[in-house]
Amino acid sequence: MNSKKSLFELPINRVWVLLAMIAIAGIFALYAANIIRWRNSPDFGWRTTYESGPNVVAQVFDRAKTAGLRINDTIVAINGKTYKTFDELYFKIRNNEPGSVNTYSVLREGKIVEISIVTGRIGIWSVLNRSGTIFVIGLLYVAMGVIVF
Repeated sequence: MNSKKSLFELPINRVWVLLAMIAIAGIFALYAANIIRWRNSPDFGWRTTYESGPNVVAQVFDRAKTAGLRINDTIVAINGKTYKTFDELYFKIRNNEPGSVNTYSVLREGKIVEISIVTGRIGIWSVLNRSGTIFVIGLLYVAMGVIVF
């Protein structure tokens, strides 16, 4: 008789499975808490991407669109201050308070255009629109793993 067991016949250590499930649940709880917290984040009306760099407008929302900002505009300065990094953009030169105004010096078709945009709050629906899909897909992915496992 062969006393060796194949990999599929070995018992699963339930403690490791439980610890993995607790870790996954903790990560999802943290992400859900952040989604709730992000609703109070400032909304400047536009976004950039790492691919285009911190000065090129990659996405425009209603607030900035109404003010005249366009996709692919190059922002040369905000409130009269130039910047080169995402750190400067996100944490140093913009006014984050709701109701404050940021004035953008934008290079468009070889000319500098001044555009003023009032800072708002993102709100829960925008956060869910931007991050909710990824959250739900992650939950479904983990659920499939649990069902298959």
